[in-house]
Amino acid sequence: MRLAMISSDKTPRAHRIPLRKRVSASSQPGPSLPGRCPPALCQPALRRKLNELEAENRRLRRLVVTDDLTGIFNRRYFARRLQEALHAPQRGLGVALCLFDLDDFKAINDSLGHAAGDRLLHAVAQAVKLQLRRNDDCVCRVGGDEFAAIYSADSPEKALRQAEGLMAAIRQLNWGQAGPASATFGLVWLPPGVMVDWQHAYGRADDALYRAKHKDKGGIAQLDAAQQAI
Repeated sequence: MRLAMISSDKTPRAHRIPLRKRVSASSQPGPSLPGRCPPALCQPALRRKLNELEAENRRLRRLVVTDDLTGIFNRRYFARRLQEALHAPQRGLGVALCLFDLDDFKAINDSLGHAAGDRLLHAVAQAVKLQLRRNDDCVCRVGGDEFAAIYSADSPEKALRQAEGLMAAIRQLNWGQAGPASATFGLVWLPPGVMVDWQHAYGRADDALYRAKHKDKGGIAQLDAAQQAI
């Protein structure tokens, strides 16, 4: 068998492997590594992404404390906001807590249907919300057809007048064959400097609401922090 003759200084042409000059990565400019982008492009994109995430977080935080049906605050937010109001009241102002629920709401649901009842709850919530003009005032749905309004007032008389305004706003809602909407109110006013927890304040307002229902449906009963009738 004949063997191919190989010279001492060359490789046969068929077996030659071309060698290319190695170039250092730092010796000349080149494109960015895959998956990475120049800072001039990345930073604006990153800011946009962070803004999107912040907006989404705000939306989720609102959802946690918002009642789906009425669009106002829910019971979770009510407890937190009332505690904040009691421990950090507006200077020189007391805190008024007004609980109210709708009169004959079950009859409206039964006669007009649950969809009509839901629309009434939404209308009441929005009507009351429009009456509370201070930034720290709020109305919450605490369950079923029961609502709570938290607002500042410098006297029990002014707290009562505000509650009467809320009642009048509800009565302006005419609900077809069911007639004007109405609600019964329980009100407690806590003067500046009275330190109680939110459960105590809620209990006093609930007692006032109970008294109003048994005395004058569609009216208002008011108690002070010591559970004395005003």
